[in-house]
Amino acid sequence: MSNSSYIEIRSSSLINKIANKSEESIRNEENAITNVILAMAGMFLSSIFISLIVYAVRGRLLRKEISKGPNKMIFSEKDFEQVNILMKTDAFTQGIHSKNFTERIVKIKDKLVALKKLKFSDFQVKDSTLREFKTLREMKHENLNTFFGIIIDSSIPTLVYEYASRGSLEDILLKEHFKLDWNFKWFMLIDLCRAMRFIHSSEIKFHGNLKSRNCIIDSRWILKVTDFGLHKIYSNQNKNQIMNPSDLLWTAPEHLDHSSHLGSQPGDVYSFGIIMQEIIVEGAPYCMMNFTDEEIINNVKNRTKPLCRPKVLKRLAPAGYVQIMRNCWSDKVESRPNFDQIYSIFKSLKGNDKENVVDWMFKTIEDYTKNLENLVKIQTKKLKDEKRKVLKILREIFPKPIVERLISGQPVLPESFDMVTIYFSDIVGFTTISAFSSPFEVVSLLNDLYTMFDETISAFDVYKVETIGDAYMVVSGLPIKNGNKHAGEIATMALNLLHNCGKFQIRHLPGIPLRLRIGLHSGACVTGVVGLKMPRYCLFGDTVNTASRMESTSQAYRIHVSESCSNILEEIGGYKLDYRGLTELPGKGKHKTYWLTGKEGFDKELPKQPFSEKNHGIESHLLEELKRIRREKSNQTESVENINYKLFVNDDDLHDDLNCPSSPINMDMTDRELNGTLQSTVDYSVATVSEKKAKYRKSLFLTANNDSGFSDLSPTPNFCTNNNFF
Repeated sequence: MSNSSYIEIRSSSLINKIANKSEESIRNEENAITNVILAMAGMFLSSIFISLIVYAVRGRLLRKEISKGPNKMIFSEKDFEQVNILMKTDAFTQGIHSKNFTERIVKIKDKLVALKKLKFSDFQVKDSTLREFKTLREMKHENLNTFFGIIIDSSIPTLVYEYASRGSLEDILLKEHFKLDWNFKWFMLIDLCRAMRFIHSSEIKFHGNLKSRNCIIDSRWILKVTDFGLHKIYSNQNKNQIMNPSDLLWTAPEHLDHSSHLGSQPGDVYSFGIIMQEIIVEGAPYCMMNFTDEEIINNVKNRTKPLCRPKVLKRLAPAGYVQIMRNCWSDKVESRPNFDQIYSIFKSLKGNDKENVVDWMFKTIEDYTKNLENLVKIQTKKLKDEKRKVLKILREIFPKPIVERLISGQPVLPESFDMVTIYFSDIVGFTTISAFSSPFEVVSLLNDLYTMFDETISAFDVYKVETIGDAYMVVSGLPIKNGNKHAGEIATMALNLLHNCGKFQIRHLPGIPLRLRIGLHSGACVTGVVGLKMPRYCLFGDTVNTASRMESTSQAYRIHVSESCSNILEEIGGYKLDYRGLTELPGKGKHKTYWLTGKEGFDKELPKQPFSEKNHGIESHLLEELKRIRREKSNQTESVENINYKLFVNDDDLHDDLNCPSSPINMDMTDRELNGTLQSTVDYSVATVSEKKAKYRKSLFLTANNDSGFSDLSPTPNFCTNNNFF
């Protein structure tokens, strides 16, 4: 065998061996790779299996954890105690998400909570949902409303939240009587900003339904954000729903383009800007714009130029705040600030955010307290002044002892007085004077006269009882008894009134005298306060009637005194009395009466008695003067020359045996000549002369004033008299 053949055989054998070894190596490598893959697949499947087991175990543990113990989140109706509480507000939103909720207040472990029912019954609580609930439960912040859990044993699941007693921010802003200063508004904004910073840095990332309805106020006036973080529930609930435009006023335009309305962090900033507008103007969103909610939403969604945004004047807020608000609702998402930036700007504008609303309220209360103290002093002084005025008025209406009893709440019982002196007076010819005067002139005349009377009697121990028309009534000896001084006080007072009346001038009738006729009588009487509305201090008894008749039978510029009064005056001494004789007092018969003509030491001039000595009417020459004055004042062309008064007749024409020289008025006139203001109403069938005169005067006085638009000035007196009083 040659060498070349041997080499070929050896080479072929070597190649075969190498080929066999390569195939075996490849098979071994493939087997190794397969084993690795199988091992990895087994490990993966094992990890999945283990994860499923762990997930299931954790789910069971989570359900167990939130169903019992301190972290309980799944409640039943039996866990709550029903309470009767007046709802102060619709505190939870009726907007995009929570419009599907209704609210009631219950108690759990002595804590008030709010229940909000979901309106759909196909709600299924899954482990993922429970974990979301747990996340919400674990979110704790001073400015977040606490989420407690859910009730799932009823047909409708119910969410459980912390109850806020002062309602929502929207409620407070829309209350007309609740006016906020900027400090309070700033605290509301800073609280909201703190809450949103916390939410944006948490697992839930954004709110998605921020509005003033979801900002509630607790009992300490701390703002808390509620209705956050339930994105999955809300998205399932709101899918394919048509939203109410009023619920979308806070929604950013980029979220109006999508039916889900889930929200975003820039969307929350936009909503914050709308809430700023509400707080600054204290009104609803877009309240200053004359558009419907639907028109506003369409304009915002379609980005109509100019952009539809609330219009807020810069002067409504301190510098800088309105610009922040406008930046928040910018149409460009990237141009909106985040809540960290907003918070920093608020801090720089305010200068101090360490102070909370409670501290501010305490400071405000201190300021109010100081102001209130000053106000109380001022008001107390005013109250005392008003009290003095009221007491002064009461003491002019009632005697001082009666006022003290009324103020102290004591009953004012009727009281009897054994001896008092009563004064009556009226004006002679007052009816005729009234006929020639306008109603306002009559009022002015009486006011001037009674002002003079009141000033005069203030110097004496007397009490003014009443004025009715031209009649004036005064009494002495009550309610505080003064022995027998009452007669002297009244007599001296009457002399002074007579003196002053002689000098009195009628402003609208210059030259016409005002003649006073006075009657005095002393006797027993009873007093009492009558009525609840406009109570009156009244005198009752025959003494009042007799005093009235003494006046009606008196004469002009004379003081007619009864026998009982004259006896007391003589006992006192110093008074000048002239015996008049037996005088017929209507209804009383004949009695001895006297004229009081003066007093020792009284040097004031008394007016002279008219020559006619008639106690009713005025003389003819005075009547002519009245007619002349009337013509000058009225400047009327209508003639009054046919007026023919026959004011006086002889006493013998009526009663020959009547000692009183007074007689009724006989008149002959025409209504046309006095413009219908006077009527002849003398009734000669009346029994006595005094009654005839009184009946005529009363009828003439009332007719003259009623016909001229002047109301009846003569109400029924509150003392016991008959018609002869007039």
